[in-house]
Amino acid sequence: MKVLVTAASQHGATYEIAESIASVLRKRGFDSTVSRPEQVDDVTRYDAVVIGSAMYTGHWLEPANDFAHRFAHGLAQRPVWLFSSGPVGDPRRKLVQKMTADPIELPSVLALTRAREHRIFAGKLIGDDFGRAQRLSLLIFRGLQGDWRDWVEIERYASAIADACPARHRIQNVRLGLTVHQRHAPNAAARPFVTAVTSANTSATSIKTSSPCVICH
Repeated sequence: MKVLVTAASQHGATYEIAESIASVLRKRGFDSTVSRPEQVDDVTRYDAVVIGSAMYTGHWLEPANDFAHRFAHGLAQRPVWLFSSGPVGDPRRKLVQKMTADPIELPSVLALTRAREHRIFAGKLIGDDFGRAQRLSLLIFRGLQGDWRDWVEIERYASAIADACPARHRIQNVRLGLTVHQRHAPNAAARPFVTAVTSANTSATSIKTSSPCVICH
């Protein structure tokens, strides 16, 4: 079974999540490809698609949103999963909890793709990646810097995708029972933020929060 994992990433952290998902799928016997949304010219060659994006102030990056619109017809005809990356900091803080709001584009992307699930993962925020204004913001909102990605939870999400796909489509002669290399985030308290959606075309479970992130992440 051929699976495309595509992610829009500003500084590379979200793309690394896509690579991790694809790696897990390969170890589970799938023919998985990782690509940036703007580099994809066709989805009909794939049996399933995973679409991800970094979130900035509550929005998906434009390449991911554009991807969903460009290939809406093809995506609606095959299994699709979505993920976002963005919340940074201790998830017990109210500010960080506000970052876990669904991306504003989610309802339209769900309607276009008929995606089965959307998951929000913690992100990575390193001040060296940003301009002067954003670095000043980090001085105000302290405790947000660091790599908050939880690789164990990301790999569990990928395994759940593998479990949902028909076993008969997996690559033959692949050794089963391989142990996935797990990279543990230094911030043990970080956990993914599960978003769920219930619509006419999808069924999932959801945790909702009140407002989008107030700082680019």
